[in-house]
Amino acid sequence: MGLGTESSGSTDENDDETTVTDENGNSTTVSDESGGDVKWEFSEPAGNVLSSPTVIDGTVYVGSMGNSVESAALYALDAVSGEREWAFTELSESIKSSPAVAAGTVYIGSGPTLYAIDAETGDQEWAFTEPPRQIDASPTVRDGTVYVGTWGSTLYAVDAATGEREWAFTEPSGAVRSSATVAAGTVYVGSYGNRQENHEDAALYAVDAATGDQEWAFTEPSDSVDSSPTVVDGTVYVGSDDGTVYAVDGATGEREWAFTEPSGGVYSSPTVVDGTVYVGSYDGTLYAVDGATGEREWAFTGGFRELSSVPSSPTVVDGLVIVGTAAKTDAEYTYLGVLYGVNAATGEREWAFAKPAAAVSSSPTVVDGIVYVGGPSPTPSSGGAPIDGVVYALDAGVDGSSEGSRVRLGTLGHHAVAAER
Repeated sequence: MGLGTESSGSTDENDDETTVTDENGNSTTVSDESGGDVKWEFSEPAGNVLSSPTVIDGTVYVGSMGNSVESAALYALDAVSGEREWAFTELSESIKSSPAVAAGTVYIGSGPTLYAIDAETGDQEWAFTEPPRQIDASPTVRDGTVYVGTWGSTLYAVDAATGEREWAFTEPSGAVRSSATVAAGTVYVGSYGNRQENHEDAALYAVDAATGDQEWAFTEPSDSVDSSPTVVDGTVYVGSDDGTVYAVDGATGEREWAFTEPSGGVYSSPTVVDGTVYVGSYDGTLYAVDGATGEREWAFTGGFRELSSVPSSPTVVDGLVIVGTAAKTDAEYTYLGVLYGVNAATGEREWAFAKPAAAVSSSPTVVDGIVYVGGPSPTPSSGGAPIDGVVYALDAGVDGSSEGSRVRLGTLGHHAVAAER
């Protein structure tokens, strides 16, 4: 099955399930049902892989944090074999965001720089160095423009071919860690808010994609909006650290509904498939919510303890929701990381992959039945020491590729459906 320990503890396997025990004796049981079998592992990255893979024309593009500036990298991997095609290492800092790929170019943020890299050769095309602070948000490319937020309280629009700035939107208070979504000529993005104000000035913004002028600001969230919005049929869905998933009218900025059940922050970015919103929370729950009413359809907890979280953003394929989770143990810096496959209709667990040593924060992408996801090395660290990263290719146990709103919009890891927009 490819299930394994995620700490210096042990695993106890039988035909149906695996019990994972960490070094302090904390245990959880995960099923050994179909799906989750490892096709390959790429273990070259130094530092965790928080980046969500983007898969285009048989190549997987993904970034790693590195354990130093010198060891951070953007990788291109053969999607079938996992062999490295190239690595771009001329970066200013680590990579925490996910690459966007359009018209033969890979766009990625590292430190205060936005890079454009030739997708075939790995050669740099240009670097946009205007931001004064780091870029944690993933770039979004639409109609020849790259949109990306920075810690400098600014959303930039950059010409995708030349790297020249088109406009800068400076209204947000606090960092823009949310990744922008572009729909019907409008850019939607969240803000972190001012720490001195306890993030109460965080907001969801709508900005004219051509001019950078503000259309509206939704200020109801009482804490950070780091979740990246998704848009379906004129409604914007986004999470907040105040423990709420909001549905907002894309034209007016008026609230349609608010789902307040999560007891933890919602950093996970929603994806919408067939009228259902799927999103994770730091209360350790994956939720399915009716997109029209905001009513809960089901909640999946994976059987973990109270201290678990769902930092990953879910993807949906062929009736299966795939998402990464984490559960903190009693030991400092020690986490259990599990990637789950959950039935999209019922919320029942179908399979689990429990090899990573820490939180699975990377959001999975599925192409032709194969799940591509980043994570920490199975080798545990101690005392907060840096860990290395791995990119996994797993059999999802289903046919098809990731579907839903984030795929169509080309945000947070995508495949060829959205690549050339």
